[in-house]
Amino acid sequence: MSESSCLRCGTPVKTDANSYGTLCVHCHENPPSFNLCRSAMLYLETADILFKAFKYRKNWRLSGYLSEILLEHYQEHFEKFQHDLILYVPSHPLKNFRRGYNQSYLLACELSKKTGIPMEIELVKKVRKTESQATLNREERQKNLVGVFAVDGMRGSRLTGKRILIVDDVVTTGATVEEICGLMKAFKPALIHVLTAARTPLAYQ
Repeated sequence: MSESSCLRCGTPVKTDANSYGTLCVHCHENPPSFNLCRSAMLYLETADILFKAFKYRKNWRLSGYLSEILLEHYQEHFEKFQHDLILYVPSHPLKNFRRGYNQSYLLACELSKKTGIPMEIELVKKVRKTESQATLNREERQKNLVGVFAVDGMRGSRLTGKRILIVDDVVTTGATVEEICGLMKAFKPALIHVLTAARTPLAYQ
């Protein structure tokens, strides 16, 4: 079967088995709040080693290397949209304290410097700590994320009419970015795009 990617979320699809054409089953049946999501690499064995070093072994300097990969992907897929703001997926303050940093924040900072696009800090916050989502499916992840994030109401108007780029390190089912984008939609941004360093391979749809 021929292989392609969903034009909305970037999930791999088998075009011969997919009756929804350019969209995956999920995006066709439940359109996401973001307009476009793309990832620079697949989370395979080499990427697993790299990201574990970045996230869990305090190798924060890897953000420079990973941001170069993000920049290349941004230029290929997103530069034409001329984004107004860069945001990042927040983590809980307790996790930031234990790890020493939020890896998505570091990637967003680097990309902001390289592109000149302003970055908003703590406009979206994680207000409730959650358990690891690693073993949860899409539906369970979505339920686990209800009420976890919040948009700063005093600054939410900065999203209105703006072209937003959200940066994250790894996307799996997309439940986290979907929850955040859903909250942001209330402030009526012009568009919301998501760029991640890696995507966990899922079963073809």
